[in-house]
Amino acid sequence: MASTVSGFVKQHVFCRCDRAVSAMAGVSLIVRPEGLDSEREINEWWLVSGELAARLRSAGLPVVQLEELSFWGRFATGDALAEDPDLLGALPS
Repeated sequence: MASTVSGFVKQHVFCRCDRAVSAMAGVSLIVRPEGLDSEREINEWWLVSGELAARLRSAGLPVVQLEELSFWGRFATGDALAEDPDLLGALPS
């Protein structure tokens, strides 16, 4: 299972892009969503595939779209992506 999750992450999560999302929001290209509730805050932004973006969006997680680029707002920080509970909940079973 761990290798399957790791393989999915390698195929669908491309790079961390906090500065890029901040810069795009700064010039009004995108609107950055706040956390989904007052107890969670977005700590990282990741460029993800369209397939993963759709899964994350369906799970109620923050995803920002700019043309064909999809950015996932991750609440966790410091832990491996393959261990992120939000990401794991959005993966195919």
